[in-house]
Amino acid sequence: MKNEYAINSIKEIVNISDVNKQEKEDYFCCNCGDRMIPKKGEVNAHHFAHKTSFCSYESYLHKLAKLKFFINYSRCLHENKPFFLEYFIDQQCISCEKSLNVKCDFKNSTKLFDLTKKFDKIEIEKGINGFVADVLLYSTKSDEIILIEFAVKHFCSYEKKSSGLRIIEITIENDNDIKLLDNNSFKLQINKHSLYNFKKKFESKNIFNPYQCKNLFFLFTINNDGKAYSYSGQMREILGDISMNEYIYYEIIKDVDYENEPSYYIESVKEASLKGIKVMNCHACKFLKPNTKRFRDSAWFCTKHKAEISNSNYACEKLWRID
Repeated sequence: MKNEYAINSIKEIVNISDVNKQEKEDYFCCNCGDRMIPKKGEVNAHHFAHKTSFCSYESYLHKLAKLKFFINYSRCLHENKPFFLEYFIDQQCISCEKSLNVKCDFKNSTKLFDLTKKFDKIEIEKGINGFVADVLLYSTKSDEIILIEFAVKHFCSYEKKSSGLRIIEITIENDNDIKLLDNNSFKLQINKHSLYNFKKKFESKNIFNPYQCKNLFFLFTINNDGKAYSYSGQMREILGDISMNEYIYYEIIKDVDYENEPSYYIESVKEASLKGIKVMNCHACKFLKPNTKRFRDSAWFCTKHKAEISNSNYACEKLWRID
């Protein structure tokens, strides 16, 4: 077993890369307490080796993770530095709600929360409600607690996860995962942590300036002459378009599957007509049908006039509107 970490004589966790071969220092295993010999040769990877005994690598990682987190988090509290937890949050941008009645949902956005702002106390292997936390974070100002669990081979039991206690479980596979604890944060893609019994948060606020929003929207418009048009564009294009033209009707659709834009156009025509908007478009007429002829120039056919429809905006003055 080639451990990268050991404990020195003054109870500090030391990485093998920080060991000076010329200096005489005693090192011990953080798990079994055995004397450790630093190996910094020219061939093998540098590591600490047990002098006499042998202990489980999994137990070593588990004990080391608890100690490493305890030391780093305690240092953050003492030095008034943050220790961040990254988590998912559902957000809704309402920047265009008042002017355009458009709200955009952003699922699983990420945010950072400084744990030290709320949890100012920490203990290792603390019992709580019949369970033992690897590390317990708690507050002197409230009764809120968080269990920090490090999973090497054994993950949280079903009973612990179902207890209602808030749990942050971090997967530890090797010494490289221990190094990540020096970052003073639990990052979703880095630390591979899972959250249990946390309520997923939701925010509704002005997230983006409409003129800087990069999302694409589907705009459906009806001119004064009743002709319908549509296109996809960013919000700044749509806002400019609406401000420059006096449409009798317009609709903005978000979360659009742009391969199906023709169907959005057709449904928007029908919806506007049913609302009583004077849209002069064949898709609002009950005589428009799909063209089933074998040889055809258009996908649509007027069963009233027995003719193909090349442009639905050139509708009859008298429409037989869909009821």
